[in-house]
Parts: sequence; structure tokens; C-alpha cells
Amino acid sequence: MSTHPGKHLAWLLRHAPEAYELEMDSAGWVVVDVLLQALGAHGRPSSRTQLEAVVAEDDKRRFTFSADRQRIRAAQGHSVAVDLGLAVQTPPPVLFHGTPTRAWASIQAEGLVRRARHHVHLSDDPATAQTVGDRRGPALVLQVDSAAMHRDGHSFLCSDNGVWLCGHVPAAYLSLASAAGPHASAAGPLASAAGSGDDSPVSTATPLELCIHDRPGGPGALTLTARAWGRPEGRPVLAMHGWLDNAATFDELAPRLCAALDLRIVSLDLPGHGHSQHKHGHYHFVDWVADALAAADALGWARLTLMGHSMGAGISTLVAGAAPKRIEQLVLIEGLGPMSEDAASAPHRLGRAIERAARRRGISAKPKRAYPTLELAAERLVETVPMKPESAAILVTRGMRLVEPGTPEGEHLDQPGWIWRADPRLRFDSRLRLTEDQIHAFLGRIACPTLLVGATRGWPFDAELFAARREAVPDLERVVLEGGHHLHLDIPDAVAEPVIAFLKQL
Repeated sequence: MSTHPGKHLAWLLRHAPEAYELEMDSAGWVVVDVLLQALGAHGRPSSRTQLEAVVAEDDKRRFTFSADRQRIRAAQGHSVAVDLGLAVQTPPPVLFHGTPTRAWASIQAEGLVRRARHHVHLSDDPATAQTVGDRRGPALVLQVDSAAMHRDGHSFLCSDNGVWLCGHVPAAYLSLASAAGPHASAAGPLASAAGSGDDSPVSTATPLELCIHDRPGGPGALTLTARAWGRPEGRPVLAMHGWLDNAATFDELAPRLCAALDLRIVSLDLPGHGHSQHKHGHYHFVDWVADALAAADALGWARLTLMGHSMGAGISTLVAGAAPKRIEQLVLIEGLGPMSEDAASAPHRLGRAIERAARRRGISAKPKRAYPTLELAAERLVETVPMKPESAAILVTRGMRLVEPGTPEGEHLDQPGWIWRADPRLRFDSRLRLTEDQIHAFLGRIACPTLLVGATRGWPFDAELFAARREAVPDLERVVLEGGHHLHLDIPDAVAEPVIAFLKQL
């Protein structure tokens, strides 16, 4: 067979046998010799040995030979009429389903629907579900209460390759879950955060995944994902990561804070980062302010504490200045406001940004660099942004996804590889920056106590400019710790100590 034979074979045996004039019986079986003749007649010559190798090497085990090996069929996934003759079985108590993030709103309304296929496909392994969901963009893993469904009379089948099948999964049996693969930690069931707030279970050490609908139904609506720690009733803290990082940046610090204080920390994947939805247009820094406040609204938080690292600290600064009555405390790690520029530079910046964007048009469609392992990706990240290898591993585990050869994003690959989830357009030049006077106006409107945590080997801020910004904040406490820019990941105990002491002051 030619390129990606397994994918082509699945198309024939599941959906389009008539394309090669194949005769398929009522159970989905096709005679092997007839299949081989048809493949050759349509420019895809293959021997029986090659066909058996495709079946044996298919990691999804999509194909089954009959006992005498004279017939072959797809194990499941048909859109053509077949009866696989599978017996009804008792399912495991919990099953999983991977789905694109963008589908979550409709799934909440109608559950999992089989669409053109005969069944909804479920897995007993969350990591497998994550891989399946990732094929069509940023994905969520849904947890199915299959034990309750079985008790309530829903029927389950199990295909030859171990995929669990059912006709429909009503929304009442679904919750969000987090894949627990070889490079991720498991998480329990969790709830969507929308409108009236979230009611997820308590978690201190193990983060829970949240799905947040940013301005649902409105212009620029996005689906954001997040990690959460602590009781839902705890004091609300919205945390935001740095540029090209993700919500896992607080995986070390947040559990320590929740163990000491009754907090509900929700760490966002900002738009275009982590598992959150990508925007359709350009990313403007001031838009992050609206995204942060929309997330707080979706969580039902009228007043809250903000905690940010690097770019997230810059965003938090502007939020606190734009909506001072909503912010109770402000924790800034290695950041105090965004980058600035003289007003006279604005025309040149805008023209240059537009020109460069035009030259880079189509960048999002170009193949992303793929790494054979997450370990190699983490090593590369450490070379680019100095931090401990363990810290880099945390960021790449959430920030990357596995793609398979033959998929739209893996067409250039000859083996599975890990690529960054982040939107490539995040790297486009800013079209406009605030002036230093404008940033000082925001700083001067901050009405809450502020803690600024810096690092001795942190980001190389302009010392004079940064000192003036500190003076502009009415109530600011500063702590400098021995460490690098990602000190909240590298030395979380040292960072947690002053943060806990500061939060206790409220």
C-alpha cells in the first residue's frame, strides 16, 4: 500500500466500500483476496503480507481478520449499515471520551450524539481519549458515569479492539476529566464554570480541570480552560501565566497556598495558550484585561484576588487599575505592568507590525516543529528560558500534544511527535504598546494591597523604569528571592512563604 495505508483502509472498510466496488456482507466482512485485487486496480497495490503487517502494526487495532484469515473488517466506527454481532456487556464504572474544546457547549445541551456513525465511541483509558480528542484541535476529556447509565438501562457493546460503544450519552452522565497519561497526573471529575459559578469538588494537591465560557453567546466569545485548587467556597484567586506558558505554571505554588489558606485558586489558560480556544484575529495586550474579567464573571466572582507571573502579572496590573473596586489583593511575580513605548514610536510600530504580519501570513498553517519525546521538548525549553528541568516538564506536559502521521498537523511526520498547542500568532509583533505615562495611570489607580515578588536572576527589567513603577503603586510590598524568572516553579516553598503571609493580611 502507499502513504498512510491504515487510514485509507479504515476509510474503505468503515465508510466507502462502494468506492472500490467492494462487496461487504451484513457483518462488515470483505474477502481479503477481493480487497487486494481492488486495491491494485485503484493504484494501491498490496500483498497479503503487507496487509497483515498494516493490521498487526495499527496501534488503534482498527481491523480484525476472521478466524480463517480469509476475511477482514473494521472493528468499529462504521457509517455504512453493518451488524457487528457484538453482545451487550456490563461496562467499567467509568469511561472517557475525547472531544474538541469547541464542542463542549453543544455537548452540555444534548450529550454525546453518534451523528453519522452507529455509536458513540468511549475508552476505558483517559490518555487514549485525550489523544483521540487532540486530532481535531484543543481538546477536553469527558468522564462518563457508565455505571449509572448501565443501572438506568442504557446498553453498551465492546468492539473487537476494546472500544466501548453506546447509542447516546445524555449530558446528565457527563463531567469533565483530565487525561492521566505517562506525562500527566490524573484528576477527578469536575464541573464546567459558567454563569452562576462552579461547584467542583475540593482539591488541594491535585488540580481539577475547568471549562469556562468567556462572554457566552456574545461577540468574541471564547472557551477557556483552567486548573483549580481548593474549596469552591474558598476565597477566590484568579491566576494568570506568562507569555507562551500555560495554567500549569502554578502547579507547584497553588497547592502550597491552598494547604495554608482557604482559597479557591483558578489558573487560566489564556486565549491561544494551553487547552484554551485560539482567537480568530490578532492578540492585543489590552484584550487580556477583558478576558480576565470575563472569566471572573463566568466564575461568579464579584470580588477576587489576582495572582500573575510575568505577562500574567502585567495583565493583573491593568485589571487592578481598570476595575479597582473588584480586586481585593494583588500578587505579582516577576512583572509589574506590560512593556511600554514612547508615543512617537506608535506609527512606526503599527506599520512594521502590519508589514511583518503580511509577510508571515499563513504561519498558522505551517507545520509546527515536532519533538519525538516530551523530555527533549523540555530540554529545549530549558535552553531557551533557564529553569529547572522539572519546571520545564510541567509546562510542556500541558503545553504540548501528540500528533500522529497522516493527520492534518502530522502530514510531514513519519512517526508520532509532540507539538506546542499555543497559537503561532502569539508570536506576532504587538501593533501598539501603552506609553509609560499610561501605565503609571493604571498603577496609580490600584486600590488594593500589592505584593511584588522578584528574582535575583529574573527578567532583565530596566532598573530605573521599574523603580518608578513601584513608586507609582499606592500600597506595594516588595520581596526579592534568590532564583530565576520562573522561581514560582523552581523554588515554590520560598515563594509560598511571603505570599501566604501577605494573603493572611486580608
